[in-house]
Amino acid sequence: MIITKAEPYTKEEIEKLRELFDIYIKTVVDIKRKICSAGADRHFDSEQILLQQGSKQEDLWGGGIDLETMMIDSNAMINIRPQQGNTSNEIQDAKIREKFENLTKYFLKQYMKNNKFILKSLASDLKRVALGKYRGSNEMASRFLEEALKRKGEVEMKEVAPYIKNILEKINKNVNAEDALMYSTLLQNYTR
Repeated sequence: MIITKAEPYTKEEIEKLRELFDIYIKTVVDIKRKICSAGADRHFDSEQILLQQGSKQEDLWGGGIDLETMMIDSNAMINIRPQQGNTSNEIQDAKIREKFENLTKYFLKQYMKNNKFILKSLASDLKRVALGKYRGSNEMASRFLEEALKRKGEVEMKEVAPYIKNILEKINKNVNAEDALMYSTLLQNYTR
């Protein structure tokens, strides 16, 4: 089901947006008018709705959110537009990508502010940190560690068990692969 609106989606609407892919919601955001169209099978469908509602092509960007990892991506065929300097399906301009990600978080905040999902995402990021370090891919490990540290900052500490607080306090930019994997497993078990 496609839902297009200028305010955050409710929990009930988010459940409807999940109907097509269950753990993934495709989004198209008008970054100027701050309107989101989500839940489509193809980004093109949401793009057309927004264009019919008065949006301009240059303001529309697509991507989505993986509801298991809480990772927002900016990957959509509608993003390919060489005339704007975007030659990839990824949003290449860092400022535009940041606007897209922040607006996606705003529209889906009912889902994203849930500690359980933040901790699941953190566990997934830490697992990827460990994999990156084990494989010798420092770039991958650094990227996911940066995400993990962001997620750590989103956790409502007063709502988690004391041992989880202790784990979170140990997660820093110097975490090694073994600890990252152990913390990932502990957080994953906590969120079950």
